[in-house]
Amino acid sequence: MELDNNATLKFSKEQRGISFEKFSSGERKITYLFLEILFNEVDVFLIDEPELSISLNYQNKIVWDLHCLTEGKALFIATHAPFVYEDFKKFPGNTVVEVK
Repeated sequence: MELDNNATLKFSKEQRGISFEKFSSGERKITYLFLEILFNEVDVFLIDEPELSISLNYQNKIVWDLHCLTEGKALFIATHAPFVYEDFKKFPGNTVVEVK
């Protein structure tokens, strides 16, 4: 994703330009989520099941990406996915609470 001279977001997939309308529902969800994080000046992010409707490739990176995008802010993630839970636990300083 990049911003062109006309302040228009341009997207690429596999090194080729693609319109946002051609994205899968998961790709659109991830894009909206990341844009919300980037353009909102808040100190706390509450994200419910970020792994839903995204491919395994994105699921494997989602916690790292969210951690990087929210650095210095509070991030709360609710999930049913064991791998998201385990990935989140790996970051130093994260507090993990399991609700049963």
